[in-house]
Amino acid sequence: MSSTRATSRTGPIDWVGELPSDERYNDPDADFILVSSDDVGFRVKRGFLQAYSRTWEATLNSDIHPEAHLNLIDEDIENSHVIRLFLDLQIGHEIKLTRGDLGIMRSCVDFGIKYNCPSLNALLSSQGRKMLQQPDVGPGKIFILAAHLNDARLAADAIRNSGNLVCSEPPTPRNGRSRSDIPSRVVVNRPLNEVMFMPIPLWWTTDQIEENLNHRNRREVRGRGAMEIASWPWAEVFRLPLEYVFALSRTAMLHNLQPGQRSYEHAARCFLDIIEG
Repeated sequence: MSSTRATSRTGPIDWVGELPSDERYNDPDADFILVSSDDVGFRVKRGFLQAYSRTWEATLNSDIHPEAHLNLIDEDIENSHVIRLFLDLQIGHEIKLTRGDLGIMRSCVDFGIKYNCPSLNALLSSQGRKMLQQPDVGPGKIFILAAHLNDARLAADAIRNSGNLVCSEPPTPRNGRSRSDIPSRVVVNRPLNEVMFMPIPLWWTTDQIEENLNHRNRREVRGRGAMEIASWPWAEVFRLPLEYVFALSRTAMLHNLQPGQRSYEHAARCFLDIIEG
């Protein structure tokens, strides 16, 4: 879900040629500069952008958009991290995404929706499957990514890979703050009717989500199965498409998703049957 802030600048800007360039996307023969919301210039071919996006295919036509640059200002889904990932995936650069990239990947989903990028979801799904093999990327996080991609098969793969993984207490925040010093925006002993109407934070990175879990909630979720949705951060559950919440919850009623089960194959098949109808 992107923010409601404006998403384009208007009028010429004299300083566009002096912007810092992305290290990888700095083609001296480029005929176009894509400027991220944090003012990083991506020098690429105009035709490349038109090939990747149906929106840009129409709007970046030189007759309609004669300027040699496009300026993006949505800080949530048009920053340099998202633009770089978008171009890496579309061009086919060899990249290895890690747990800390999950927030960027999900912002990239919204970017693809906004600019109608037909191949982007499949590329993100492929990266999600690779990440399932990384020991520090929990299958629950891949399930959440899959839900936003509307990729039921990837979500089922996440269930299959949940194995004996459990939800555990996150480490002390990297910035050294004590757990009693977590910002007031988190859920701390609030009734459910208040929590449900709290503003959902913009895409957090995985570390930010875990940092903002209050200590009481951490104790409650420890030891739960990685696919037990009630143990997940509230902000992520509230953001999930309803059909995925329902399908996983119904699967948990029919199959034991607690750790220590011999196989989750039947649960994965059950989930697919429910969500695909």
